[in-house]
Amino acid sequence: MGSPRTRRRKHILFGSILAAVILVSGLAIVGAILPPLFSEQLGQAMVETVPLASASYLSGEYGAPAGTAMLGNSLRPTSSLKLIYTAQMSVTLDEKMAEAFPDLLTEKARAWNGYVSGAANWRESGQRPQGHITVRVPAERLHELLDWIDNTVTVVNSNLTVEDISEQYVDLEARLANLRAAESRLGELLAEAKGSLEEVLKVEQEIRRVRGEIETLVGRKRYWDNHIAMSTLTVSYRLADIYHARDLTAPPFGRRVELALGSSWRSFTRAMAALAIGVVYALPWLAIAAVVLVAALIRRGRRRRGV
Repeated sequence: MGSPRTRRRKHILFGSILAAVILVSGLAIVGAILPPLFSEQLGQAMVETVPLASASYLSGEYGAPAGTAMLGNSLRPTSSLKLIYTAQMSVTLDEKMAEAFPDLLTEKARAWNGYVSGAANWRESGQRPQGHITVRVPAERLHELLDWIDNTVTVVNSNLTVEDISEQYVDLEARLANLRAAESRLGELLAEAKGSLEEVLKVEQEIRRVRGEIETLVGRKRYWDNHIAMSTLTVSYRLADIYHARDLTAPPFGRRVELALGSSWRSFTRAMAALAIGVVYALPWLAIAAVVLVAALIRRGRRRRGV
């Protein structure tokens, strides 16, 4: 049967095992309950504290991403490089500027020998009016237009992409010069042709091929010259959200009670759901604990009957 000291040691051992199982089960339940609650609170805190766009970033304090530059600075096209500037801006307008801004931007672009290349505006159901307008202005005037927009409306975000095509442009000019020289030599051969009709036709065919390549390269060069000389700016605009003073006042007492009860009930249901999930997580440990407990009780009962 064993001495009382031996029985006490066995009871302590079984008790320690049972306590360990219960502790692990409790940790599993707590682990299931706390993460959903904390993650939700953390998500709300992040939504409330992280701004849509950092003013210091937009102003260039921390620098722009590689290949881009922030708007409103003193960028200027350089004569030695072939650069294509493409800018995008998102702005918000007050009620006074909502109708006037597209016309003002159009007038400003035309005053600087620019033009409007595209525009659209719409108003979806339940939303404020919004739209976008694309203008093209001389590259040396782009920074002035960006500064004007920044001083006229509220800029939400802005971006400027600079494409350097200097190498491609030099290569195109070299190919174009070689083709024109080839065309000139073929013209001289055709003028001095003394061979058969077949040879003359071959020279004429080669002249047509060379002229076709020249026309293709000339078209590409004109396209590049146009985009180098005229920068493109696309402005997306929408009406700013307006908050009235009455929106900032505290709600009535009854409304606050209703909100508090609703928040409390939602917290209770979330806690119950998390508790249920924790119980499911703990089921294997609870089963082990039950088996150990039953085995201990059975053994204890047999010993008592043996006494």
